[in-house]
Amino acid sequence: MELRDGRVGVATAHEIYHPRPLRGAELDRYYGEFVRVGHSLGGTDLPATKAETLECLESYLPRLALTHGNAMATGVNVKNPAQAAVDWAIRDTMPRWAKQLISYVPPNPLERRARRSAVWTIINSAHLSMGEAPEFAAARRPVAGGTDVPHTLPRYELGSDPELSRAEVEATFSH
Repeated sequence: MELRDGRVGVATAHEIYHPRPLRGAELDRYYGEFVRVGHSLGGTDLPATKAETLECLESYLPRLALTHGNAMATGVNVKNPAQAAVDWAIRDTMPRWAKQLISYVPPNPLERRARRSAVWTIINSAHLSMGEAPEFAAARRPVAGGTDVPHTLPRYELGSDPELSRAEVEATFSH
């Protein structure tokens, strides 16, 4: 998809394959929920929107390493057809720079549309035929009343951890 500033945007798997995908502010709100989880786990300065996340990922590009073995375990080297379909869908939803790392070249527009339609059908028909996963239903119960609460930033300050010996740390976890 083309963004207003002319850059080619990245469609996430959710946006392509979900029957009713989130868009715009709703999608950024979804990303924000992950930030809340990240903050509760001690993360700081986390990207809060799709655009910020993509920018953050791209900023790590110079530090990424792709070995020959990793590259060979993807794409045309995958023998199982089901695994190959999933592998293709993952490659198809990657940002442009990530596709370049693994030398992915998208198929022509007609084949791409056909492949996306097939993956969309498989994913969504599996969900319709099996119903909601029990784990997902269980995870929804605690938030049934909604999750709109004031955002809390972590109170942790970098470098404020107490210095503990190995014995003290191990004693903390042995209880």
